[in-house]
Amino acid sequence: MAGRLVATEASGSVVVEDDYVWLRRAIENLIANAVAHTPESTPISRS
Repeated sequence: MAGRLVATEASGSVVVEDDYVWLRRAIENLIANAVAHTPESTPISRS
């Protein structure tokens, strides 16, 4: 992901009452899929 812009923004708060490791893996997987399936010059953002 070197040189790739990945940005996110959120408002409010989130309480995680489940498996933190699972949640982290799910988010990492979403980012990896976005990187793998978009052109290199395309910024990845989620708001």
